[in-house]
Amino acid sequence: MRILLLSPPIAPFRLGSVLLKTRCWQPYSLAIVAAGLEERGHSVELLDAHALGWSAQRTVEEVAARSYDALIYSSARHDAWELPTPSFEFIFEFFKNLEGRRNAEARFVIEGPHGTLEPARILQQIPYLDYVVRHEPEAPLLELFDAWGDEARIAAVGDLSWRDRSGEIHHNSDAKPLEDLDRLPMPAYHLLPMDRYREHGGNEERFAIVVTSRGCPMPCGYCFKEMFGAKLRFRSVAKVIEELQLLTSQYSVTRVYFHDQIFTLNRRRTHELLEAMIAAGLPAKLSWRCQTRLNGIKEDTLLLMRRAGCVEVQTGLESAAQAIQERLLKLDLEEFLKLRAFGERIGLLISPNNVIGLPGETLETAMESLRFYHRLGIPYAPNFHFPYPTTPFWRAARASGEIGDGSFEAIGERVGRVANALSDGDLATLHAECARWNRRLRWKQRLWRWRGRTFGSLVPERDRGARDPLRGTGAAAERAAR
Repeated sequence: MRILLLSPPIAPFRLGSVLLKTRCWQPYSLAIVAAGLEERGHSVELLDAHALGWSAQRTVEEVAARSYDALIYSSARHDAWELPTPSFEFIFEFFKNLEGRRNAEARFVIEGPHGTLEPARILQQIPYLDYVVRHEPEAPLLELFDAWGDEARIAAVGDLSWRDRSGEIHHNSDAKPLEDLDRLPMPAYHLLPMDRYREHGGNEERFAIVVTSRGCPMPCGYCFKEMFGAKLRFRSVAKVIEELQLLTSQYSVTRVYFHDQIFTLNRRRTHELLEAMIAAGLPAKLSWRCQTRLNGIKEDTLLLMRRAGCVEVQTGLESAAQAIQERLLKLDLEEFLKLRAFGERIGLLISPNNVIGLPGETLETAMESLRFYHRLGIPYAPNFHFPYPTTPFWRAARASGEIGDGSFEAIGERVGRVANALSDGDLATLHAECARWNRRLRWKQRLWRWRGRTFGSLVPERDRGARDPLRGTGAAAERAAR
């Protein structure tokens, strides 16, 4: 079969206080599916319209100009773990514009969080759509194409909603998440425009995301887990090293983001991976970042991460207000500051994420977070809480009646103001205060750089470098670096 896979352009999403952007990162799951289809002998093309910079209209034109037997469309935002763009309109618009220009004999498939949340809505809205793959996409998609044309076998594919030949819609039962992630092939990087991917705008380093585990067992009330579930599953260390070596040797990648939801949760496995990276000489070839939960992490793990090439750890502090922290069960501020100071001594940046508008938030608690981040020298971008469907905070807000039917449209009317005392005026005040404090911060940072100092440092200037176990001298430093 001729199969076309499409990662569409996803424009920045704006709705009141919400601003969501999608970086230029690889469509990782889609590339795995492409590799699996190639292994099965299909003719495969993967169009990353987002990376290629195509408009929505050009994307339709490029798809219409191609011959294919099946089109797989992904609605996922690749830089936000599982958080979907909170709208269906970009999906409906694409298929509406394609309708008069499509191959009438072709079959059409959608995968991603939108189909996972509302498969019936998507199938009803797009009359010629044949299949919607829910949850973790790779295994059901490959199973679907193995069963292609056989409705009896298709009816047994888990995580699949579909329209049969008579037009009737079926919703197969949920499948269990894939236990052995090593069964998945390496992403089909050769089908992607690898020279286009960058970690941040303007950064010239060749970049890739890599996933070493899936799932998150933590009970965070705002975390959307519908795609990969709560159970933590790992790829083997050997497979991860193989992928990193492929990226550095064949695609000149020098920067990686480990896209795991919690990179260090299993201490033994984390150390095994880091030691394997060091043994393979990877720290000399690439640097990397990750997201993790710092509760209970030890300094020796952070030191080993630094030796393995890590330059930044992002962590979900979310709020600097004690009243909010107690609800989140996150890292307390004293422990966070201690770990951040240690990271600074060894050249490892520990960056706290933030969310404004969590349950119990007030204007004062939000300002408390703003002041805390600025004391650390961190610009504060207002990230307002959006209670994504199926999350614990969403369920509570539906039960209280605050978000009506719980749809994206209903949530958007209350974003940042669910289960708290914030008003629309407070959100406007926070926007203005963030802008004002960020201007002051930029001015202070320029002044401190002019003086040759670092604003927001947690380590006294006299101790920097000398106390860095990676750059220090003497037997104590050598012992720390081992």
